[in-house]
This record gives sequence, C-alpha cells and structure tokens, in this order.
Amino acid sequence: MNGDTTTEGYEVERCGESEAIDEESTVSPDAEDPLQIFRMPKKMKLADNVKNSDEIISKNQRFWRETLQNQKITKVLAPMVDQSELAFRLFTRKYGAQLTFTPMIHAHLFVNDGTYRRNALALVKADRPLVVQFCANKVDTFLAACRLVEDVCDGVDLNLGCPQMVAKRGRYGSWLQDEVDLICEMVSAVRDYCKIPVSCKIRVRDDRQETISYATRLVDAGATMLTVHGRTRDMKGAETGLADWTRIRDVVEAVGSRVPVMANGNIQFPGDVERCMEATGAVAVMSAEGLLYNPLIFDDANAHVETWKIAAEYLEYARDFHAGTSAIRAHVFRICHHSLLEYEDLRMRVSLEHRVEDFENIVEELGKRARADAEAGKEREVEARKLFESIRLFKAYCII
Repeated sequence: MNGDTTTEGYEVERCGESEAIDEESTVSPDAEDPLQIFRMPKKMKLADNVKNSDEIISKNQRFWRETLQNQKITKVLAPMVDQSELAFRLFTRKYGAQLTFTPMIHAHLFVNDGTYRRNALALVKADRPLVVQFCANKVDTFLAACRLVEDVCDGVDLNLGCPQMVAKRGRYGSWLQDEVDLICEMVSAVRDYCKIPVSCKIRVRDDRQETISYATRLVDAGATMLTVHGRTRDMKGAETGLADWTRIRDVVEAVGSRVPVMANGNIQFPGDVERCMEATGAVAVMSAEGLLYNPLIFDDANAHVETWKIAAEYLEYARDFHAGTSAIRAHVFRICHHSLLEYEDLRMRVSLEHRVEDFENIVEELGKRARADAEAGKEREVEARKLFESIRLFKAYCII
C-alpha cells in the first residue's frame, strides 16, 4: 500500500491533507455536550495514505488490552444490523454495557454514497469506547472506510461472522472466511495505514485446528482484538443450537497472550457473563440476542424489570436520539415479545405504526393490561386460598 492506492469509483476525494475533512457537518465530534449527535458528512476529502510508524502500530496493538484492563470492561454490546443504533447503545450503557459496536456498515456504500454514510452512523461523545464495524471484500474499500471514521471512534472491526444468505450473495461476513489471504490483506492494510486499531469478529470453523489457525493468521496480520462467536457458519435459523464455549477457549489458549479475546454466544441470563468468562478464559463477553430481549441483562439489580417498563424507557432514548422506525419496531417486538403474544391487537399495531408516540401509546396500553392481569391474578389467588381453607376446614370437621 502507498500514496497511489487505487480509488477508482470512489466519491471520496483525495487531498494532500493529513486528516479527513468535514465539509458539511455543523457539529464537531468533539462538541462539549456529550450527548450532542454528530453525523458523518455527505462530502468528505480523504488524505493520501501515509504508512504508520512502528510506534503507532505498537500503540494500536496495545490499545484494546490496556483499555479493557484499565476500564475493567467485561460487558459488550454486539454489532447488530439496524439494532445496535445510537439510542440502543446508550440505553444499554445505562444498564451495564461498557463497550459498544455500531451496526454492521457496508464499506463500499459508506465510501461511495454520501447519503448512506450520513444515515449509517450517528455518534455522541458519551458513547465511548466505540467500535465501528464494517463488512467488506476489497482491501482499498475497507481501508478507505476505516480511515473515514478514524477520528470519531476508538477502533474498527471487520465482520467475518454474519452467516445470513444476504452475506453469501454479497461475499462478506462468514462467507469470506475461506479467503483467508484476502482477509489478512485487508487487516494488514488497516494496521499499516489507519490511525486506530483493527479487530475482527469471527465464527468458529467446523474443525478445531482450522479455527485456531484462522485466528492465529488474523492476529499475525494485525488484528488487535478478536471476538469469537462459538457457533459455526451453518448454525443459524432453525439450526442455531448452542454456542460451544470450549471452542472459544481454544482460541483464547492459542492467541490470548497476544491479543484480547472476547466471547460471544449463549448470553441470555444474569450471571452468564461470569460463567462464560470462567469457561472460556475470555477477557470480556459480547451479547447480541440476549440484550435484544432484555437490554438490562448486564445489570443484575434490574434484570427482572417488567418488559413494558423497559420498552417505555428505550422509547425515551429512541425519541431523544432519533432512532429509525425499523429499529424501534424491532426493539419493541423483542423486548415485549412474551407480552405481545398474549395481545394480538397490540402485536398487530406494533407491526403497522411508524411514529415514536404511537409506539409509546402501545407500550402504555401494554402496561395497563399487564397491571390489570396482575391484579386479577392476585384476586384469583386470594379466592383460591379461601377455597383451599374452606376445604381444609370441611375435611377437619368431617374427621371430627
């Protein structure tokens, strides 16, 4: 890689300056208000690639281990398409998440489409440390995308774990895992030319030794942190099954002395973080599905709050931080999943509404019904106890 890196097809302009230049933004990512939203501008100029010094590479190599240790980070929100948006990231931080990942962003679109770039990433100072995750299959595209965000986040991550068919069609995520040479070239390019550290999120492979070799090559290429999902690429949908924590331990034992390894998979209940860390030896644990169904799962003291109350509080964040309708709808469905199964009319309304206030009304109604059902349940319990006592006294009288 050098200053003449091919950029054919990019809308991002090259310039001779040392940093990406924001031509539209009116709010700096360094604004004094920690909750002031910053969005990536539609037009940006990107400086020529300048190779990192050994000092910068070494600093980046140490960054995540030192950050995780110094800040005692063990609880991490996973990157989730249209689900780990700014509002949800901040909401989970309130209840224990210490490191967050953005939704997976398509590097090609991020580099070439200014509107996509502006809509894909919303940031605030309070949401740090933060990792921006990309999917990519071209070295120059991945590098350009990473360099565009190097001043607004703490690290970049390459998605090598998405198992969905859309990823197969797009040749990214876990469907890229058989092209290890290409992956390593992408990782090395970011190590050599980006100011912030690069990490990778992977799935275990079918063979244990292949998984170890895969992880080792990524670290050799420059990955400064690995997140290992304990399921294979084929374990999805109806075939999801349980994540294998012993497979994660294999990676920890192989490369854990060189880079931090985070575990992902089977984090569903309070206490799972500690159990997973003990079983795998990982330095931290990442949760995706578990947090979607219970965003308070990292907070043992609040892990059993009524779901409608959780949804109501999330909606406050959604309103304040401009979450999109699809994200809001998905979160309300997940958080209130079990309750909505009982009320088909409310479930249908969730699928149709678009405004935050409409979702707030649904959740408020859900709360009213839940409270009414709880009171009715108490009354039935009192009546049952009275009946039981009457039967007991009647039996005692008959014996006499």
